[in-house]
Amino acid sequence: KMTNELKKFIRGSSDFFGMNYYTSFLIDVNKVERDPLEEPSWFKDSGVTEMHDAKWKHAKTVWLYSVPDGFRQLLNWIKNEYKNPPVLITENGWNDDGEMEDNDRIEYINEHLKVIARAINEDHCNVIGYTVWSLMDSFEWNSGYTLKYGLFSVNLTSPTKERIPKKSVGYFQGVIKRRGLMNENIILN
Repeated sequence: KMTNELKKFIRGSSDFFGMNYYTSFLIDVNKVERDPLEEPSWFKDSGVTEMHDAKWKHAKTVWLYSVPDGFRQLLNWIKNEYKNPPVLITENGWNDDGEMEDNDRIEYINEHLKVIARAINEDHCNVIGYTVWSLMDSFEWNSGYTLKYGLFSVNLTSPTKERIPKKSVGYFQGVIKRRGLMNENIILN
């Protein structure tokens, strides 16, 4: 247990708030009494049901939807709840089957960078950095090599494991060079 003195001592002592964001869900509070003899689980114990809007674009994995507005709401919640700490977005990405013409990934990243820019410029959220997940297709804990998040495809059958740039590499290079988003007049500082 943490003492009140220790809580006061560490409050505000972090250098930044590191955050992974992929998706959001709509929540419905369960009004059903839970059987205390039922096997516990995070979903059952939370007392809520997660739902998604049918209009949200869906990735390859069952849980990943493109919900940029949820990202902006979360950044504002962090700003208000924690007195606007510096936020470093450590992971944000889209998975697919490894398409080289990964237009859905480009759209996902662009839409999420757009709401980050609005959270910074309009809502004054203190976002200090962004990292796309992932630079290369990688091993995912629960899915092995079946889900592809990378901007680069990795040839897993080759002894040298060549990295082949997907279309999203050119998009992301353009964002960095322009310091701005595709088809937008939004400047990223």
